[in-house]
Amino acid sequence: MKTKFWTDAKVRCLSPEEKLIFLYLVTNPHAHLSGLYYLPLALVEDETGIRPSWPSLWAKFAELDIAHYDMDTRYVWVVKMFHNQGGGPKVLMSVMRHLDSMHASWWSGFVGRIKFPWYTPP
Repeated sequence: MKTKFWTDAKVRCLSPEEKLIFLYLVTNPHAHLSGLYYLPLALVEDETGIRPSWPSLWAKFAELDIAHYDMDTRYVWVVKMFHNQGGGPKVLMSVMRHLDSMHASWWSGFVGRIKFPWYTPP
């Protein structure tokens, strides 16, 4: 976790509850370094004790382009998470294996928005 998290302009404009949820998205035990992973909202509520207005929270995160959520597949994409992991060959291989293992249905929610130019969905 980079310390500049707290001074990032997009994070600074979030409410305290939104900051906590966003921090959870990048630090929770279910997260993947690619930033793409399955995350039921009931799990977030259980682990954080917060029950936000999900539609408005995801709309704000999408407007800021920091995270996107697909309600049908329950996959989240934390936009800059991969870019903050470093780019070594082990990281790249881990991300590629993770993406290859994901069910094809999740791609429908994120097609055209994912910025992995070196990866083509199955």
